[in-house]
Amino acid sequence: MNEARREYQKAWRKNNRDKRLAGQRAWRAANPDKQRAYSYRQKYGIDLSEVEALETAQDGCCKICQQRRPLVVDHDHETGRVRGLLCTYCNAAIGLLENDPEYARRAALYVEE
Repeated sequence: MNEARREYQKAWRKNNRDKRLAGQRAWRAANPDKQRAYSYRQKYGIDLSEVEALETAQDGCCKICQQRRPLVVDHDHETGRVRGLLCTYCNAAIGLLENDPEYARRAALYVEE
């Protein structure tokens, strides 16, 4: 792509921000499965079939609490490795424990007292 075309497109995006965002919102609304698949690829490097396989392997339950709640992909923020699917409660708890196994062990001992 030549430089003049690139500058034209950059200016158009800047001057037509609302129009561009409305078009993106409309596409996402019309293509929720494609948007979901794209998000998994971008965020976690996995495709929709891998997420569905995890959900099947976990019987549609959170890997920690075993409850049937809406699930999210849990991953290690340092390595990017996907660990499994968690409900939002358990995912938030892991985050609040700073992904530290020792904190989680101490929390479990505390709760069991």
